[in-house]
Amino acid sequence: MNEERRQFARVPLACRVVLEDEKGERSEGHSIDVSVNGMQLQLDNSERLSSPVKFQAFIGEKEPSFTIEGEAGIARQSDGGQLGLTLLKIDVEGLTHLQRLVDLELGRSEQTAEEFFG
Repeated sequence: MNEERRQFARVPLACRVVLEDEKGERSEGHSIDVSVNGMQLQLDNSERLSSPVKFQAFIGEKEPSFTIEGEAGIARQSDGGQLGLTLLKIDVEGLTHLQRLVDLELGRSEQTAEEFFG
């Protein structure tokens, strides 16, 4: 996606992510960056998934760690296993954690809240 079209600030975040599409196809990989609206992933394989997908993102290897779960649309998919997701549904606790991660990385809690709540 073109940087000028992007409406949400992205921050680097590497965490394990598991995806499952409506046909039951599963894929795993890791995140490259996230925003309050989406995430960019590198999958371990280049298998094509159909949209929408259910996702689980496992943040943190040590305590406190948490899992963000939800549903996302596939915005783009490359043959090399890179995937761009647009978050469609996300659990409230996960969304709170995601917003805090972006806030901490950017140091701009007001901007992140405005992006999220519109």
